[in-house]
Amino acid sequence: MAGPRAVRYLQQTSRQLSLASQAISVSRTELVPRIEKMDIQRKDVIVREKELRAELAKVIADNIVVPDNGIVLVERTEKSTHDFEFMGVIAMSVQGAKAIVMTSVNAGSPSLVLVQSADADLAKKLNEAIKEGLAKCEGGAGRYKGGGAKCRYMGKVEGKWGKDEAAVVKSAVEGGA
Repeated sequence: MAGPRAVRYLQQTSRQLSLASQAISVSRTELVPRIEKMDIQRKDVIVREKELRAELAKVIADNIVVPDNGIVLVERTEKSTHDFEFMGVIAMSVQGAKAIVMTSVNAGSPSLVLVQSADADLAKKLNEAIKEGLAKCEGGAGRYKGGGAKCRYMGKVEGKWGKDEAAVVKSAVEGGA
C-alpha cells in the first residue's frame, strides 16, 4: 500500500485509535495497558460471578421444602439466573426429593423448563405431562421445544408465559404426572 491509499488507511486507523481511547477515557498512549488491565478485571469478575451463582444456588436449594409427594416445583423469574446451568446446580443440590421441576420465566426470552429425577420413568412422565399440557395452552403444540433422556429433560417455551402455563406445570407436579 502506498500513496493516497496508505494515507487514507493511516487516517482511518488513527480515528479508530482515538475513538477507542475516548471510549475508555484514556490517552492513546495508555490504551493498550488499560485494555490489558480491563481484560484481567473482566476475567476476575467472571470467576467471582460463577462462585456467587454457585453459592446462591446452594442457598436456594437449602431453603426448598420437599412436599409429601416428593416432587419439588421451583419457579424463578430473575433475569440473572435465567439459564439451564444455574437451574441444574439447584436441582443437583436439593436433598430428599424424588423429582425437581423448575421453571424460569423471563420477559423477552423463551421460558425454560427443567425436569430432573433419579427415577427415569418419573422424569419422563413429568416431562410428557408438562409438554402435553402446554400444547393445550394458547399458542399450541409447537411452543415447547426440547428433550432429554433418562433422568433429565430440558425445554424452552416460546411466547408468553402466563397463568395457564404455570397452572399446567403445577398440576403435573401435584399430580405426580
